Amino acid sequence: MANSTKINEICTPAVIRFFTFGSKEKSSEKGIVTGMDYLIQNNVYTFQTGSMALNKKSELDTFEFQDKEEEKKIKKKCSGANSTLKSSSESADKKLSILPQYKSFFVSGKNSGFKLSDLDVAAIFRRYNKAMAALYIVKDAYDGLRPEPDKHQLTMQEIRKLKNLYNNLCTLNDNPKLTNADRLYITIRIEQALGIQLTMSLWENVQKLHEARRIELNDVTSIKQMSTCHMLGNIINRTALVDMAFKTLNEMLDGMPAETWRTEIEESIKGNWGTTPEMENESEIIRKWKKIYEEGMDFMANWVVPLYNTCFCTILVKAVKADLNKSNNSSEIIQTTFEILADYIDEGKIKFEPHISESVCNSVKRKPDMVRKLSDYIIETLTPVEEIEAPITCNELDQMIPKKVDGHYLNYIKTQFMDRKNPVAGEPRKS
Repeated sequence: MANSTKINEICTPAVIRFFTFGSKEKSSEKGIVTGMDYLIQNNVYTFQTGSMALNKKSELDTFEFQDKEEEKKIKKKCSGANSTLKSSSESADKKLSILPQYKSFFVSGKNSGFKLSDLDVAAIFRRYNKAMAALYIVKDAYDGLRPEPDKHQLTMQEIRKLKNLYNNLCTLNDNPKLTNADRLYITIRIEQALGIQLTMSLWENVQKLHEARRIELNDVTSIKQMSTCHMLGNIINRTALVDMAFKTLNEMLDGMPAETWRTEIEESIKGNWGTTPEMENESEIIRKWKKIYEEGMDFMANWVVPLYNTCFCTILVKAVKADLNKSNNSSEIIQTTFEILADYIDEGKIKFEPHISESVCNSVKRKPDMVRKLSDYIIETLTPVEEIEAPITCNELDQMIPKKVDGHYLNYIKTQFMDRKNPVAGEPRKS
């Protein structure tokens, strides 16, 4: 939803020069970042009539200069500041590009340039351009380029630097030129790129499981399985899904029966409810739970969340069109949608707390074995995970829906999705 408050398609190669705002005294003040929603609310950016293009003006346009010399001096100063923003943003973009979940600040092609929607995000990242060199250290560990004997390992000091980088990036409350919508969007983009909060939350669950039940999830296969949670696009509440998954494991170990997604759906189609599964030992329960975890992350990331987002946007746009007397002017519809979502978020009802507690690092302090395990989980975030690039389309749904099935359409579609690498119903299987 927060992403919907930004218009990512709007970009221009020359946009940087419009990014320095404030009074004459503050126009080049270090640390001041101006959000896109703030700019629109204050009419610095205005939508052109009947178009998705933005009219851009600088607050310098409203200044009353004492003379031509002062005007020339201030504008030159602002121009230089913006030139620095562009070059440092390109540098930050290069560092972030090693992260598989990062979406670039720039677009290529016919309308190549800097995304207006990411000007504020880029400005936050460029503040800590030097500190982001820590990302290269993670990449070196991932590629096994660290000094022997720990060529695939991070030190506690390096992990702490990553944590501090993340916390510093997400400290936005003292910025007067960011709305709640701006702050939410920026922190979501930071977490989307780095995934540090999710990694630390996952690690906490792994550690608690070990402390409570002496169950280890630190082998290569387990780490890869657990890290599939990074494909989840629902940034605000995805840590809650991980917490729920580990709660389910504890319940299964305490005797509560559970089946994989596929098994439950298939049994519901057959009408087999309330069956009592056989007692299983701990290793079998963990094996089954890992399957549930993997299927669940795939199902949520590549089916439920994109389908929900698609439905949400479709219904919202339909409501906006009705409110606009069924206007088919796409720019007017998107502008109104932008305003509705921005106003809702600015009310402060949607919360996202990205701060990483110091206790996460303190829990492994002076424990080399635990540091190595946490390091493994951090490094694994650089492994790309399978994900559907676009929301599920009507065409894709048509392919998944069988032409002749007696009922159970939704459940059938779910099983087809989970088996999507195989041919759809009725299509001959290749030998």
